[in-house]
Amino acid sequence: MGTVTITTAGFAATPASAPAQWPPGVVYPGAVAPNGTRVVNMSDADMVRILTWSAAARIPQYQGPPVGQPTVETMAQILVASVQHLLDGWNQAIINYFTTPAVPGTPPTYS
Repeated sequence: MGTVTITTAGFAATPASAPAQWPPGVVYPGAVAPNGTRVVNMSDADMVRILTWSAAARIPQYQGPPVGQPTVETMAQILVASVQHLLDGWNQAIINYFTTPAVPGTPPTYS
């Protein structure tokens, strides 16, 4: 069993009013800085799963010249990469949330 500590620092206070698309039913906290630290206990098995997921997500980056030859990275490098994968996933989810889906055009009519 180990711990994972996540810290945010240096962010400015959020706007005093809720931003556009703030979900109804969630009270907006107002002008506060989203800085703080959270410590989470994690099992060794969960950490191994995170490292495995991170290593699998980086396969194209690991295979250097000649193609198919793996490079050697430390567990610390893989763990740090997992944080980048997490942030990339958040960014993609945010892009999806704020993107209006395209409306398909009217199909042509044939006579």
